[in-house]
Amino acid sequence: RRFGGTPPAIMQRPELIAALLPTLRADLALVEAYGVDPGDHITCPITAFGGADDLSHSRSLQSWTEFTRGKFRTCVFPGEHFYFLPAAEALAKEIIEDLHSCVGMHTAGARSQV
Repeated sequence: RRFGGTPPAIMQRPELIAALLPTLRADLALVEAYGVDPGDHITCPITAFGGADDLSHSRSLQSWTEFTRGKFRTCVFPGEHFYFLPAAEALAKEIIEDLHSCVGMHTAGARSQV
């Protein structure tokens, strides 16, 4: 309920909640247990996406900058934890733009080595 992504129709069906809760609990346990060595970095760019009204967005999005030596940016959409549901088209455009940028970087690098 806290994240606002479960439709009321599902919340009113205890049997559906009982079926979904083990998966949700396992997912949250995985997030809590996940850790990365502080010295581990990647060199590719990272874009962190989030919702402006998500309860944990600003701190958790910005923390992704610690994992790359490449470019980093955040892209925030209106909404809460499930911002991507109404923003699917805009989110897809941002992802495509990022992918084109990465392909362009690698293509330019390959051309300069020829």
